[in-house]
Amino acid sequence: MAPLLASGHGVEFLLARLELLPGKVRVEVTADCEGNFMLPDRAAAFEAMGRLFEVGREGEGTRVRWDALAPLRFEERTKLDETAPLPPDPTWVGREHDLVTGVWEWVPAAGERFQLAVPKGESVDTLMWRVEAGAAEGVPVKWKMLISGDETEWMGPVVEAVSWWWWVAGVLAVGLVWGMRRGVRV
Repeated sequence: MAPLLASGHGVEFLLARLELLPGKVRVEVTADCEGNFMLPDRAAAFEAMGRLFEVGREGEGTRVRWDALAPLRFEERTKLDETAPLPPDPTWVGREHDLVTGVWEWVPAAGERFQLAVPKGESVDTLMWRVEAGAAEGVPVKWKMLISGDETEWMGPVVEAVSWWWWVAGVLAVGLVWGMRRGVRV
């Protein structure tokens, strides 16, 4: 028999989008400030996001809070990330959300492997998914529910970003070689 006083509510976990970009790691953690009873206000959401992850570096044996490696920048949003592995909610059609998102961008050392871990004792769960560059639209994303004490797989090393001038130098070199082969005077 169902309880007499029951209520439905929104997302009672954080949403974390993970991307390994050229030269950096980007994580966007979003809290639904309207539908999360675990985070009753923005201050609680900011605090939970700050303590959410620890970063482990391969070979070190210790972890540090992620906000010690790079700051969290907070943004207000009204729409959930379209890549989030959540089913559509027909009750929200045409309505805006009251979301707060912490954006974290970290540049690991060249060749460094790392993992993210939820500290033991953390009461807020997180749905994390990884967005792959170049993935075809409609392809399901890999996701994982992280709870107290969970950790991601080891990731990295992050592909280093190529500076624009390397591209220019490469194009000029190819043009020069091509011109020399064709007998064009420079």
